[in-house]
Amino acid sequence: MVKGRTSITVLGLDLGRINTRAMLIRNVAGKYSLQGCGTAPTYLGSGLRIGTGIEQAVQNLQVGIDRVLLRPNEKSSGHTDPLSLRTDQVVSVASAGPWIKTALLGLTEEGSLRACKTLLASLPLENVGTFGLTAQVYEQDVIDILVHSQPDYLIISGGEDAGAEKPLLRWVEVARLICLLLAAAKPEILFAGNPLVEETVRRRLEPITKLHVLPNLRPGDGRMDLIPAQNALDHEIIRKWREGLPGWIDLTGPFNHAEATTGFALARMVRFLSQTKAHPTKPSATRGVLALNLGGGSTTLTAGVDSHSGLLTQKRWEILEGEEQESVMRSVHRWTAVPISSEEVHQYLSNHLLYDSIVPDNVSELALSQAYARVQLQKTIHLFAKNYPWYQGQSGSGFHTCYEPIIASGAVLTQAPKPGQAMLMLLDGIQPWGITTMVLDKFHILPLLGLIGNVEPVLPVHLLASSAFENLGTVIVPTSDAPEGDVILKVHVEVESGKNYSVDILQGDLRRLVIPPGSQVILGLDPEPHTYVGFGDRGEGGRLRVVGGTTGVVIDARGRPILLPQENELRVAKLHQWESILGG
Repeated sequence: MVKGRTSITVLGLDLGRINTRAMLIRNVAGKYSLQGCGTAPTYLGSGLRIGTGIEQAVQNLQVGIDRVLLRPNEKSSGHTDPLSLRTDQVVSVASAGPWIKTALLGLTEEGSLRACKTLLASLPLENVGTFGLTAQVYEQDVIDILVHSQPDYLIISGGEDAGAEKPLLRWVEVARLICLLLAAAKPEILFAGNPLVEETVRRRLEPITKLHVLPNLRPGDGRMDLIPAQNALDHEIIRKWREGLPGWIDLTGPFNHAEATTGFALARMVRFLSQTKAHPTKPSATRGVLALNLGGGSTTLTAGVDSHSGLLTQKRWEILEGEEQESVMRSVHRWTAVPISSEEVHQYLSNHLLYDSIVPDNVSELALSQAYARVQLQKTIHLFAKNYPWYQGQSGSGFHTCYEPIIASGAVLTQAPKPGQAMLMLLDGIQPWGITTMVLDKFHILPLLGLIGNVEPVLPVHLLASSAFENLGTVIVPTSDAPEGDVILKVHVEVESGKNYSVDILQGDLRRLVIPPGSQVILGLDPEPHTYVGFGDRGEGGRLRVVGGTTGVVIDARGRPILLPQENELRVAKLHQWESILGG
């Protein structure tokens, strides 16, 4: 931001695998707001320029806001000047580029290797080899594998801030030999291990390849410190993508331009939001923040609570390519809300493996796409909890931490025909506990705010309270061991104008309280002694003020995990019933 300027104009670019979005953010009457959004296809592949999609998205944005952001380049017809015209800042988030080949050299399975794998899973990095202490017995095989796979990056980690020097330095020598053998395409190396060997690492590796020395991934006490390595890798990924995606550099230019991968920028924003919600003296009162994006090319999940944060990035169709493929297809079939055969599920998902930009054009395909979204979320949540044990945090009464809000994006959610369908996908996929608010990031702007906040800290605050985000509704999840049909919670609704009323919630219920969007009500929650509702221990209730969302207030007493009838006809009927309750 220029010194003395009271506000800035920002052009935000979201370079997705399927679509490219351009958004203009301005300060109007002392408050930042989203002025408009333009969308165009992302041009990827041989002979195509990603800059074409950027240019078309900005042109479409111009039409909507009646303002010129691009001007013809007089020196070369058909191209444009950098996107700095009449904007003070350009920020880009990207998920369109190819995943970068990376190999891991660590020591113990529950130590450095686990940290390395978690790091790798957080960014668009393709694992081409993971080798621990036992692999040093077969050192030549490791070298042969890595020379054949030609990784772009080698990550070396191991030992806490003191210890395991000899095996760590052995991996350094292996990495050195691989670089010498791959003289024409040598990998860059990230060293994030015991700092006591840093001098030797620099002496052995810096003369032959680009070396990044970072803080230890496992400094001690079982802690993981991934953010410095994520930051370094994110910069490297963006550098490679800008070199390999024609037109990006030409259009955006090098000045006043911040950029990051979509997932890393999203995680940065979630870390900021979660820190503002931390309770200074009562950790039990702390609420976390969770955000997810079901993108066309990848799925991203990030969560933060107190001092903990995590990030997971997966290829969208990756769960259909592994050993669990048949299990995933059975799960998709089970969550599909129309009568359909297993063969039809298999054919639909197989087609999407080949053509990931297919848009549903009938009721069956819509139901299948929404069923797959549920399974994606379930699998992603499971892997996230596996990578970050703090996320589970389950006690006898439920979760220590509720995640509120939960902010979601992705076309399958934001372009669902009815808001109730988006809400049900999130409930079935995430299966949250306690009390939360479901929010739709309609324009996929949250990752951009993670970058813009470094330039203008107040801007994200203004945008988060704007219409760019849709409040789907407050969700209350009472959990109990009571038999189905028993009353487990009484909800007392106090309205500002009109008659107050109460509702009995039964075990197994899914209920919707119709609260007009934007109106405020006070809810009194009176759980039975065996019921956990999010205020503390089982049986502990309370009052809260909520603002009505698009689907009002949703009370999900279906239990955790949510169980579906085994018989196909009953299963489809139950899914239809739930959709009908939420207005789907």
